[in-house]
Amino acid sequence: MNKKILNRIVTSPTITTWMSYFTKSINLVILLPLVIDLLNDSDIAIWYLFSNVIGLQLLIDSGFSGNFVRYISFALNGNRSIFDKSINENLAIADIDFLRTISFAMTEIYRVLIIALVLIYSTFGFYAFKLPIQLTTDSNLGWIVWTFTLIALPILIYGGKYSNILQGLNKIPLLRLWETFFNLFSSVFSIVILLVTKNVYFVVISLYCWSLLSVFRNYFIVRKIDLINSGTIDFSILKKMKPKLLLNSLKSGTGVLMAQGITYSVAFFFANKLDPSSLTTYLVTSGIIINIRNFSQAPFYSKIPFFATLTANQNIQELKRCLKRSMFQVYLIFFTSSLLLYLLFWGYLERYSVSFILDKKLWFILTLAFFLERYGAMHIQIYSLSNHILWHIHNGVSGVITIIFVIIIYQYAPLYSYPLALLISCLLFYSIYGPYYSYKYLNTSFWKFEKKLFFPWLIILTSIAVYILMV
Repeated sequence: MNKKILNRIVTSPTITTWMSYFTKSINLVILLPLVIDLLNDSDIAIWYLFSNVIGLQLLIDSGFSGNFVRYISFALNGNRSIFDKSINENLAIADIDFLRTISFAMTEIYRVLIIALVLIYSTFGFYAFKLPIQLTTDSNLGWIVWTFTLIALPILIYGGKYSNILQGLNKIPLLRLWETFFNLFSSVFSIVILLVTKNVYFVVISLYCWSLLSVFRNYFIVRKIDLINSGTIDFSILKKMKPKLLLNSLKSGTGVLMAQGITYSVAFFFANKLDPSSLTTYLVTSGIIINIRNFSQAPFYSKIPFFATLTANQNIQELKRCLKRSMFQVYLIFFTSSLLLYLLFWGYLERYSVSFILDKKLWFILTLAFFLERYGAMHIQIYSLSNHILWHIHNGVSGVITIIFVIIIYQYAPLYSYPLALLISCLLFYSIYGPYYSYKYLNTSFWKFEKKLFFPWLIILTSIAVYILMV
């Protein structure tokens, strides 16, 4: 391969993020069929539940990390106006004292987050896992593994600090390249362990061990960055910054918990309500769509530090141009991936006569719901560049709507209750509120911004979903 092309690949935030998601998706493409083929329904369900704990932890952390990454990006450009509008700093000169102070603030906030999440997992998590573990082939080992995950959880949560620093310092390619290698080794180890032992709990231990190793890897990378370690903590900055940073982090963290966190929480609810076959259908299908969502969002979310830099430099026109390009890529990848993976998964099940049931209505309702969710989520991220955080309202109201409709619909169609509730929530609020503020911030309108961007994909995907429901 040409050295210039290789250098472009390894220094591209988007390409390296795709590489990270691609290697992570090995669990979807190779490990998932093996899990379905080798394990019973109860063991499949427990594998997804333990995976969801990591997913939920990362999701909640993402609500906090967005604010930290944005602050670090501003500090990297010598701009303290993110917490004090009266300050007009010398842009493009890194403020090392500000960087060190942000790092200190993250430590304090993550300690509080650790206590809260560990308490939740050790209480509600215990009851959520109680029945599913009892139904597995080795319940004693199941509780040992659950205890191990409880011990690992504080380390995984605190590890978010080092990921935030690397993203905020725009070292995303370095972070994602390391993630690519670790994801690859994690998947290979999990596949080998599953084939040799046919025990779901050993696979879970492998998954968590590699996640822990990733935290220590990021820690050692950050230790070598002089920029983040050479400054001194400025307590005058901390006094001004911490209240707003904490408030914004709580707003966004609560918002994520009330919206996307419900996606994972519903899995624990279903684990104690649905029969094993229906539960497996739901967990596998939602797991695939969530992976598609995560993979497709790389062109946008990998550029958030860059978007923050454009905002810090007040380059709004360039910001809008870059936003449109990244968002178009997200919609294109989400649409094509969901359609192609459905066809491939359906073909695999037909060819090998696997007992797993693929519900096409569930697939396409979830696909349409998550497509609308991505639209609303990206727009609230855009508005958050202004450092005015509305996640708690945006996601909180949507979360309440989702919960209400899950309760209503579950009585009539349990398997479809969450997908339909999420879809209704997006249509009533989530995909309206965030974009409204985003368009105001960018000084544009829905039609000007979306007529060639979001709107065509919405029409195509809605038409497919309606057709599937009517057949």
